[in-house]
Amino acid sequence: MSMNSDDRASARQSLDRRTALGASLALAALLLPAAASAGVCDAPWTHDGGEIRMTMQGGAPGTATMSVSGVRKSGKGQCNANISVVSNVAAAGSANETRLDYTMAVIEDRLTISRGGAPGKVEGKSAAGTASGMLDSSAVGTLAYGGVIEAEGQRLPGESQTVRMDLQLTAAGQSAGQAKIPSARVTIGGKVVGKRATIPTRLGQKSCWPVRYERTTTMAPVTVAGHTVSVPPATASVTDWYCPDMGLVMKQEVVQNGQAGTIEVVSVK
Repeated sequence: MSMNSDDRASARQSLDRRTALGASLALAALLLPAAASAGVCDAPWTHDGGEIRMTMQGGAPGTATMSVSGVRKSGKGQCNANISVVSNVAAAGSANETRLDYTMAVIEDRLTISRGGAPGKVEGKSAAGTASGMLDSSAVGTLAYGGVIEAEGQRLPGESQTVRMDLQLTAAGQSAGQAKIPSARVTIGGKVVGKRATIPTRLGQKSCWPVRYERTTTMAPVTVAGHTVSVPPATASVTDWYCPDMGLVMKQEVVQNGQAGTIEVVSVK
C-alpha cells in the first residue's frame, strides 16, 4: 500500500520533529558518563560487572545504564576501565535507544573519558515509523570533580564535544529517506562549586557538592528525507550534585526553556 503525497508530507514532518528532538536527547545522553567523575578508582562501582542505573524525568523521560568492564588498577588513584552506556528515551511517541562505548583512564585521581571503537548505534521506533543508524562523538574531555573540588566558590573549566548522526528513516512501512546531522556541538561553560549540603537521593541522604554551569547545544541544519530543518541553539542551566562517598554525580538538575528535568542515579552495584 503506497502513501499519497499528503500522507508522505505529514509523516516526514512528524519524523522531522522527532529526529530533531531525538538528536537533542541523544546529545544529552552523551553527557551521562559525566556521572563517572574523578576519584572513581575506589568507588563502589569500579569493578568488573559494575553498573550504574539512572532515570531521566522531565520533558523526555527515560532510563540509562552504565556498565563497567575491563577494570585495571595500577596504583593509588590510577586505573583504567571500559564503559558501555545504553540510554532509552521516550519522546513524541517514539522510543529511542542509544548505545555508546567509552574508555576511562584515571591518573593521579584525574579522570578522562573518551569515545572508543566504532560509532554508537541509534534505534528509534514509533507508530509513525522507525529510525536507525550511527552516532559518533569526539572525546568528552577531562571531567574532574572528586580530585579537584576543595571549597565553595571554586571555579572549574568547562568542556565541549562534537557529534555526527546518520539515520535511515521509514514511515508507514516505507522508506522515508535519510536524516543527517553533519555537525552538532555541546558546549559546557565554566563551572562554579556551591555550598556542600546533605540532600535526599534515590539511595538515601548524601553529602554532596552542587556544581552549576550553562550547557549550550548548537546544530548545523539537519537534513531529513530531502528537507532541511533548522534547529535553534538550546541553552540549559545545569546543577550537578557530586557526592564524594559514591564517586558519582548522584543527581543532575536541568532547566531549559522554562522546563525542569532531573537525571538521578537509582542503583549502583
